[in-house]
Amino acid sequence: MIKKILLMAVTLIGLQAEELSKEYPIVNGYIQQYKGDRSLSESKKLLKEQCFINANKFIYDDDKKVEMVFDIKKSDVLKGMKNKKVKIANFNKALESLESCVKQTKNPIAAWEGMYIINSYFGLNNKENIATYKILSKVLYKDKSCDGYISQGKLYDEGYGVKPNKKKALKIYTEGTKRCTSTWHKIIFEMKINNIKSRK
Repeated sequence: MIKKILLMAVTLIGLQAEELSKEYPIVNGYIQQYKGDRSLSESKKLLKEQCFINANKFIYDDDKKVEMVFDIKKSDVLKGMKNKKVKIANFNKALESLESCVKQTKNPIAAWEGMYIINSYFGLNNKENIATYKILSKVLYKDKSCDGYISQGKLYDEGYGVKPNKKKALKIYTEGTKRCTSTWHKIIFEMKINNIKSRK
């Protein structure tokens, strides 16, 4: 019974995600955690902004991707891939373009996709990424998306590009608990709030 319930939940999430975009699969995660006041049809309109379309060409269009050569001496995982050229998404260019798009139009879905790229592929390991993270986070927070509460709180909690402010971080995380009700988000916010309170 539990397995059936979980399977149904996953299926429903998949169907809900597909409603946002089949053309840009990465952004399907956005609608699952958005808790603002915009309708689904209004969200779909954001995907039609030209700057968003141009940015995604670096992810999905073969002629905009970059070639990567596997030069592996020995690997069971990549067996048969030695010296083989493959095309992968140009996430560097995509992130630059998404940041530019966010600056132009404040598109929250472009901000979410850019945040996804930073979290999944780059991390906050240099000043440039931190500066971009800060810009994207501000838009997501104003958008009332759950990831916006997490990222904006993180900026002040850990002092990424701003002066650390635990009181402000706590306020933002608490706002998130009121907006975001999924089990995963509840765990994240509770953990971050408890960490701040334990350090007082």
